Amino acid sequence: MLHLAIEHNKFLMHYQIHDIKPLKPIFNGANVKLSNNRFVKRLATVSGGALLGQLFLVASTPLLTRLYGVEIFGTYIILSSIANLIGSSAAGRYELALSLADDEDVHHLLRLCIVLPLMMSLILMFPAIVFGGAISSAFGIETYQELLWTAPVILFFSVIPLSFDFYNLRYDMPIRGGIGRTIQYSLQAIVQVAGGYLGFGLYALIAGIVFSTLARLLFFIFSISSEARWQLARLSWSRTVCVARKFWRFPALNASAALLANFSQNATPLLLSYVGGAALAGIYGGAMRILNAPIRLLGNAATRVFVTELRTAKSSSAIFLSSGTILGAAGALLYVPIVIAGPVLFTLLLGHGWGESGEYARAMAPFLWIRLLLTPLGNASNLFNGQKENFLFGLVSGVLPLGVCGALLAAHYGGLTAIWFYSISSAVLGTIQLIWIYRRLVAHDRSKGV
Repeated sequence: MLHLAIEHNKFLMHYQIHDIKPLKPIFNGANVKLSNNRFVKRLATVSGGALLGQLFLVASTPLLTRLYGVEIFGTYIILSSIANLIGSSAAGRYELALSLADDEDVHHLLRLCIVLPLMMSLILMFPAIVFGGAISSAFGIETYQELLWTAPVILFFSVIPLSFDFYNLRYDMPIRGGIGRTIQYSLQAIVQVAGGYLGFGLYALIAGIVFSTLARLLFFIFSISSEARWQLARLSWSRTVCVARKFWRFPALNASAALLANFSQNATPLLLSYVGGAALAGIYGGAMRILNAPIRLLGNAATRVFVTELRTAKSSSAIFLSSGTILGAAGALLYVPIVIAGPVLFTLLLGHGWGESGEYARAMAPFLWIRLLLTPLGNASNLFNGQKENFLFGLVSGVLPLGVCGALLAAHYGGLTAIWFYSISSAVLGTIQLIWIYRRLVAHDRSKGV
């Protein structure tokens, strides 16, 4: 989420920062304590809205792994990964502009955030249907070839909730956003678990995403004002096209960066399935479902809090350090036990036969720890107009670890070895990126007399 950085970037949004007065260094004991307390309180407020829904998802995982088994769960991961190769870039990242645009442009942007993923999903239906046999054969899911068309459907229903979050953020309604996320995640867990008990198999896993997102869409539509609904229904399409052109840098720059990140993260289970079939993808997917929960809850909430704090911070480097310390400590509590006893914990949690998933979780924990930090803190780079450098970091971090992983798999080193190299190399590159951002923030503060 790059909305704060873009707000500070005058060539993107035509805003400038004025009247920044020289200040005393903020990074002393009293001020940092105050900053940390405020960050923690706001983080608790924002993440609390999604906590119940996330708890439903995490709590449902042990049931899902016992109901569906490794192969069906792996097929679900493969379909989701194919969809998420494009991910949030399907909306052109126009949702990032919702917090910054003029009131007259907001609902046009919201329309784009819904229409563009729908168009992308319809376009992708063609290769999914025509080349379904070759694609399913490559990833070892021939049994479920007829369901490959659902990957574009998953793409659409995975992307559109992002715009709801940013719309609620713009109008300072975090509670409404939290209720919407709780409805979505809770219903997803209920449908998937109930469908598993009733024997619907893979269909129930896909239906969980579709019906839960539809419920959230309906909640969003009926929770906004009647005037807003009227505007959405009667907007001029020519004006919507003009707004799309006005904010063209979002799809040109931000969507490109998001595409790189999505490709790197979702190509990994596809590579594993290419080598070991759906079962190996399922083992990896079980690990990532647990490991990604802190990022979905803390990382995404921290992004909204961090960029808000950074907007008013007297010292950007100080708020970067204090926020990073809090998130780093939270990450240690969550990921260190997995590094120490991953296989045992996953066997107890997910059931017999899922101990190998704990091995993959242990391997991926260092990368996910750094990713928990980068999710919010990486957005600070654009404060000093570091879009090009940040894109290069994304390019290297996306291509290099994935290339190493693919090369090791091709050389028959085994999936776990490849994942260890992928995780460690990604963590090292992410750490270098964090250090670079901090050094640039220090220079930025000095240039402003802080």
